Amino acid sequence: MYFYVLQDYENRSPLARQGSRKVVFFMTHYIGVDIAKFVHYACIIDHLGKVHQTSFPFDNSADGFQLFLSKFSSYDKGDVVIGFESTAHYHENLLFIYVKNRIQSMV
Repeated sequence: MYFYVLQDYENRSPLARQGSRKVVFFMTHYIGVDIAKFVHYACIIDHLGKVHQTSFPFDNSADGFQLFLSKFSSYDKGDVVIGFESTAHYHENLLFIYVKNRIQSMV
C-alpha cells in the first residue's frame, strides 16, 4: 500500500522532461481518531487535505464501532490509513476492530 503523494512529479519525472504531462497520484484517505474513555471522534481527509467527513463522534461500544466502520465503507480498505493515539487502554478495542477488518492503522 502506498500512502504518500508524489510531490513535484512533473519537475522530477523523466517522462515530464520528455514533454509528457501525465501525473499520477496515489489516492489515500486518512482517518484520524481522537481516543477517549467513552466517546471517540474521527475525521476523514484525503492526501490533498480535502475533508471527506467532518469530525463525528462514536461510542466506545460495538454499536459505535459499526457506525465508525460505516462512515468509510465506500472506500477501498487498501486506500485507508487510520491514525490514533495510544491513550491508556481505551484504544485497544478499536485496534482489535481494525485488525479484525484488515484495516491499516498507525498508533
